[in-house]
Amino acid sequence: MRFVVLIAVGLLLAGCQTKSIEERLNTWIGATESEVLDQKGPPDRSYSSGGKKYLTWIGTPSAYTYGGTTSFYRCDLTFTFTRGKVTNWRTKGC
Repeated sequence: MRFVVLIAVGLLLAGCQTKSIEERLNTWIGATESEVLDQKGPPDRSYSSGGKKYLTWIGTPSAYTYGGTTSFYRCDLTFTFTRGKVTNWRTKGC
Protein backbone atom coordinates (compact mmCIF):
# COMPACT_ATOMS: atom_id res chain seq x y z
CA MET A 1 0.00 0.00 0.00
CA ARG A 2 2.80 2.41 0.86
CA PHE A 3 4.38 1.73 -2.57
CA VAL A 4 1.12 2.65 -4.35
CA VAL A 5 0.87 5.92 -2.40
CA LEU A 6 4.46 6.83 -3.29
CA ILE A 7 3.82 6.17 -6.98
CA ALA A 8 0.61 8.24 -6.89
CA VAL A 9 2.40 11.18 -5.22
CA GLY A 10 5.25 10.94 -7.73
CA LEU A 11 2.85 11.01 -10.67
CA LEU A 12 0.97 13.94 -9.17
CA LEU A 13 4.16 15.95 -8.73
CA ALA A 14 5.36 15.09 -12.24
CA GLY A 15 2.02 16.23 -13.68
CA CYS A 16 2.28 19.56 -11.88
CA GLN A 17 5.58 20.29 -13.62
CA THR A 18 4.22 19.75 -17.13
CA LYS A 19 3.06 22.91 -18.88
CA SER A 20 0.39 22.83 -21.56
CA ILE A 21 1.11 24.25 -24.99
CA GLU A 22 -1.10 27.23 -24.11
CA GLU A 23 0.93 27.97 -20.97
CA ARG A 24 4.20 27.73 -22.90
CA LEU A 25 3.00 29.96 -25.73
CA ASN A 26 1.52 32.51 -23.32
CA THR A 27 5.04 33.11 -21.98
CA TRP A 28 5.81 34.78 -25.33
CA ILE A 29 3.21 37.53 -24.82
CA GLY A 30 5.13 40.81 -24.55
CA ALA A 31 8.31 39.42 -26.14
CA THR A 32 9.95 41.52 -28.84
CA GLU A 33 10.16 40.39 -32.45
CA SER A 34 13.93 40.12 -32.05
CA GLU A 35 13.57 37.82 -29.02
CA VAL A 36 11.20 35.54 -30.91
CA LEU A 37 13.44 35.41 -33.99
CA ASP A 38 16.48 34.65 -31.82
CA GLN A 39 14.71 31.59 -30.39
CA LYS A 40 12.60 30.38 -33.32
CA GLY A 41 14.71 31.40 -36.31
CA PRO A 42 13.30 32.97 -39.46
CA PRO A 43 9.57 32.44 -40.08
CA ASP A 44 8.23 30.52 -43.05
CA ARG A 45 5.69 33.26 -43.77
CA SER A 46 5.11 36.85 -42.73
CA TYR A 47 2.67 39.60 -43.58
CA SER A 48 1.40 42.91 -42.19
CA SER A 49 -2.15 44.17 -41.99
CA GLY A 50 -3.95 46.85 -40.00
CA GLY A 51 -0.84 47.93 -38.10
CA LYS A 52 -0.05 44.36 -37.03
CA LYS A 53 2.62 41.95 -38.20
CA TYR A 54 2.10 38.20 -38.41
CA LEU A 55 4.96 35.68 -38.41
CA THR A 56 4.20 32.00 -39.10
CA TRP A 57 6.33 28.92 -38.59
CA ILE A 58 5.11 25.86 -40.48
CA GLY A 59 5.45 22.64 -38.53
CA THR A 60 6.99 19.45 -39.81
CA PRO A 61 4.36 17.00 -41.08
CA SER A 62 3.81 14.08 -38.69
CA ALA A 63 1.78 10.90 -38.80
CA TYR A 64 0.06 8.71 -36.28
CA THR A 65 -1.75 5.39 -36.61
CA TYR A 66 -4.82 4.44 -34.62
CA GLY A 67 -7.03 1.43 -35.26
CA GLY A 68 -5.24 0.63 -38.51
CA THR A 69 -5.78 4.10 -39.96
CA THR A 70 -2.86 6.45 -40.49
CA SER A 71 -3.52 10.18 -40.23
CA PHE A 72 -1.20 13.04 -41.08
CA TYR A 73 -1.09 16.46 -39.46
CA ARG A 74 1.06 19.57 -39.28
CA CYS A 75 1.17 22.06 -36.41
CA ASP A 76 1.66 25.68 -37.55
CA LEU A 77 2.34 28.57 -35.16
CA THR A 78 1.61 32.26 -35.82
CA PHE A 79 2.58 35.15 -33.55
CA THR A 80 0.83 38.52 -33.86
CA PHE A 81 3.01 41.58 -33.21
CA THR A 82 1.70 45.03 -32.35
CA ARG A 83 4.29 47.81 -32.08
CA GLY A 84 7.05 45.19 -32.17
CA LYS A 85 5.79 42.97 -29.34
CA VAL A 86 3.85 39.70 -29.26
CA THR A 87 0.21 40.42 -28.45
CA ASN A 88 -1.36 37.13 -29.52
CA TRP A 89 -0.61 33.70 -30.92
CA ARG A 90 -2.53 30.93 -32.65
CA THR A 91 -1.90 27.41 -33.77
CA LYS A 92 -3.39 25.51 -36.66
CA GLY A 93 -3.53 21.75 -37.05
CA CYS A 94 -2.18 20.94 -33.59
